[in-house]
Amino acid sequence: MASLFDIFDESTKADEIATRIAESLNPAKDLVDDLVYWLENDKTEPPRAPGLHCSSLWKTCARTPLLESMHAASIQIRELKAGSRMTFDMGHALHNLIQNIYLGPFGRLYGEWKCLRCQKIVHKGTMPEHCPECNLEWRGSDGNQNIVYSELFVKDEELDFCGHCDGVLMSRDGLKKRVFEFKSKSKAQFARLRVPESSHIIQVHAYMKGLGLEEALILYWDKGSQCDWSRDSDGNWLAGDPHLKSFLVTWNEDLWGAIEQRIKAYHKATSLIKSLPVVTNETVMKFPRVCTLASCDLATDCPVSQQCFALPK
Repeated sequence: MASLFDIFDESTKADEIATRIAESLNPAKDLVDDLVYWLENDKTEPPRAPGLHCSSLWKTCARTPLLESMHAASIQIRELKAGSRMTFDMGHALHNLIQNIYLGPFGRLYGEWKCLRCQKIVHKGTMPEHCPECNLEWRGSDGNQNIVYSELFVKDEELDFCGHCDGVLMSRDGLKKRVFEFKSKSKAQFARLRVPESSHIIQVHAYMKGLGLEEALILYWDKGSQCDWSRDSDGNWLAGDPHLKSFLVTWNEDLWGAIEQRIKAYHKATSLIKSLPVVTNETVMKFPRVCTLASCDLATDCPVSQQCFALPK
């Protein structure tokens, strides 16, 4: 433990002394500080496969890699702060909940299931109540999951993109399969949601193409508040309807055709980077700008939108 002489010197004011002594002896504050530091500096994640991914096809633009190669030295890498990482991890946790605790036992989630004892895929279909090979129950007496959903890997060899689909849902009658995509939203985002986001519509189109399905369901979950609460006349808390919104997306050939052209242009641009000695503004301007406004979602997410909009249209 630090001594008082380590904490302050004679010039330190009394109130500052008291604060610094309290902070130096506060393990609760240390826990938060240490966790935040670890999240931002030491926490590791599995590397993401290179190339285009289904979840990011909505922002595919041929100009992006070209401008990134031209302005690499001036592009600032966005640091992943602890709050952002916690937000992403909360989404992953809710994915596990909806797949393995809700839709799996509900009997509507179709796909491959992995036994954690056997360490291999043991069943294809809806979730089995026990492992067909070792007879392990899907949930042990300790409450831990023993059989978990394995997300479907989607790969388009021709267009060279890939991704993991959240799942395939069976219809009520068990005769129809639909792509399933799950998204969690903040309370404010959820309240504004009236239609599925365009980026998610494009994402499920990639899955529909890869899996040969014609429909998709996108389910949104309000992670800020699972429902509205009220009290009855006796003062007991009453839970309202859950904050869930689901949307049906049907295959749109025109929409996918436009995305396909953008994907092909992107691959053409990346090939040019490898073949040309220098990428110039003239090279960039051979490809049409995808954004219409500098304030659109794609532009605000793009690291080189400022350089792009500095060029003539």
